[in-house]
Amino acid sequence: MREQYSRIISQIINFGIIAIIFIVPLLFIPLPQNANDARVFTEFNKGLLFIFGSLALFSLWTFKMVLEKKVTIIRTPIDIPLIAFLLIYALSTIFSIDPFVSVAGYYGIFHPSLLGVFALVLFYFTAVSNLNRRTRALALWSMVASIVLLSIINIFNFFGLHTIPYKIAQTRDWIPILSLGTLSFINALVIPVSVGLALSSKILWQRVLGFGFAIILLIPILIINVLGAWLALIAALATFLIFAPNVLQDKETRLHILIASGIAIILAIIFLTPALSDNIVKPLINGENKSKNLQAEPALSLDSGWKIAANAASKRPFLGSGPATFPFVFTRYSPLSLNQTQNWNVRFEQASNEYINLISTVGFAGLALFLIILFLILRPLFQFVSKSSTIRENPLLLLLLSSLSGFVVGSLFFDTSLIIGIFLMLLAVSIFGALFDFGAKGVEKINLKLVSLNSGAIKTFSDEKEGTNNTLGFALLIPSTVVMALLAYFGTQAYRAEVFYQKALQKASENKGLETRDLLEKATNTFPHRDIYHRTLSIVDLKLAVNLSSQEANEQNKKNLETLLSQAVSEGKIASGYQTPRTWGTSSENVVNWESLSTVYTSLVGSVKGADDNTIRTYSMAIEKFPRNPLFYEALAGVYLKINQTENAIRAAERAVTLKPDLASPHYTLAQAYRKKEDRGQDAAIQLQVALNLLPEGSDKDRVKSELEELKKGLKTKPSETTSSAKPNP
Repeated sequence: MREQYSRIISQIINFGIIAIIFIVPLLFIPLPQNANDARVFTEFNKGLLFIFGSLALFSLWTFKMVLEKKVTIIRTPIDIPLIAFLLIYALSTIFSIDPFVSVAGYYGIFHPSLLGVFALVLFYFTAVSNLNRRTRALALWSMVASIVLLSIINIFNFFGLHTIPYKIAQTRDWIPILSLGTLSFINALVIPVSVGLALSSKILWQRVLGFGFAIILLIPILIINVLGAWLALIAALATFLIFAPNVLQDKETRLHILIASGIAIILAIIFLTPALSDNIVKPLINGENKSKNLQAEPALSLDSGWKIAANAASKRPFLGSGPATFPFVFTRYSPLSLNQTQNWNVRFEQASNEYINLISTVGFAGLALFLIILFLILRPLFQFVSKSSTIRENPLLLLLLSSLSGFVVGSLFFDTSLIIGIFLMLLAVSIFGALFDFGAKGVEKINLKLVSLNSGAIKTFSDEKEGTNNTLGFALLIPSTVVMALLAYFGTQAYRAEVFYQKALQKASENKGLETRDLLEKATNTFPHRDIYHRTLSIVDLKLAVNLSSQEANEQNKKNLETLLSQAVSEGKIASGYQTPRTWGTSSENVVNWESLSTVYTSLVGSVKGADDNTIRTYSMAIEKFPRNPLFYEALAGVYLKINQTENAIRAAERAVTLKPDLASPHYTLAQAYRKKEDRGQDAAIQLQVALNLLPEGSDKDRVKSELEELKKGLKTKPSETTSSAKPNP
């Protein structure tokens, strides 16, 4: 009976692994009505499902160990480095600049976090010790099929054939994955696997399916046309061609590869040749938007990324700033040269390079272990592919090596998102599983047992048919069950709060302020550990107060107005941790929290005692978190002008102009500050002229021109009588 239960559990684990691999990339829930909110909610659902699913499967495996009275695993070269990598993540989290973000992930990205990496490690150990040759192949097919379906959605949307009845899905660039860049990268990595599955099969329809999938996967790469994906694919192709003579012995195999390559080349020529693309691709696109390529999301340049990593490493070289904290590292350490680019006001949440991300967030210790893990996967596979005669009958291993080579190169241009992380773990599982089947050295089945501390606590023994002790099994089952129960509780609360939040955003888009506020309150009460819930509630309270202030003045409205403004300040303080006890999960490192609180205080300047001092302090904190942002200095200058601190206003506005000299509004603000000084009228005129030159044609330009003419007339007569008619930020 015990053996029967053990077999059933094994089947559930194998099916669960395959199901997770297939479902997670495709998962999305059509709740949000905004494209960015939809992306965030999609990533949140994917991460929660994968974390809980990995832990549940690991717990099932430990329960199986208890039933069998033995702990049997497949030992691989990366076991200890993976555990060490997880420990580095844990240590980095303990010393993180924002521990909650490091544990649960930065809102909107979520991965990589301590929970995410923990789930990946559990997934690896569970999969490598439970999947057999057949189920490993099914897992690879499952991953390929899932990414192919994503690609088909992308292709249909590109041609304007929107097949998913969801408002956000009715756009050409929608995809239920983190970004278009992520899709192109994962496609470049999955293409070799699809080809490898085709070559490994003797069944014709499976070969056709594998090569057909590879062709479909190529099309989004052509559509999105991102350099990093192309380089990853080229690296994979180069690796394949180097070892191809060891594999391509069969004429039929060579013919199939030749046909697939021919189709791929034809498609590439059609999509990448402007004349052919105009005449063939463009007419097939439905709708008014006939652009021949989907624009990938802006990415942080490599030059800026390495500068940020260097600055971050100089402060925290060993453990970094903490997992998932790159958005905070970016604002604090991004170079001034970024202000001269078109993305000067973009706050990048990803490093666009996995190695930069690792150095910045988990330090050189994390980077070193990551590189060791890659090396320990590549070395035995490379040796097997280059030396083993059995590679001719098992070409899949060569294509797995090709895919891994693509990952190493592609990681120079992309972060490891959740989907990429799952794929990397699946690659490692498939590689070591296959090496185990061939009896490769360093990959073997062993039993683990608890022994005395003097003997090392845990020792390995050769595989036994009959179990004799389930102490270690219980030692693994009990904590995994407890962790899963805690995760289920907090995960449920977090999910309920996120649903409330997304519904609130939907009501906000419909201009239903009170309903929006009620839902935001439910979100903060259900899960008070997300600063974005408190921050959004603060802004909503402020907007409701502004609307109420325009209504008839009576005692009740006055009381409601005071309440709303007080709550706006209170929620803003909670989000940022300003002058209030910290709520775990809210963030003083997030510059957006200080920015929004400053906005609230600014609205109170002149009407509430102490608002001016609090505004200056909160803007100063925002500047500390994001020192190269000229808009913060400009806003601070506006506050100083409002409270008649002219010298401070001039210094702040001059700093804004220095940071971004080609932006009109700081020059305009500086002109207003100069006009407050009797002897700076000429300087004010110069700044107004610069602002006028930088402004595009429109009403603002006409207004500034009128002010400049008025100022010049005053200078010709009596500069001291010049009056300020400033409206900030033309």
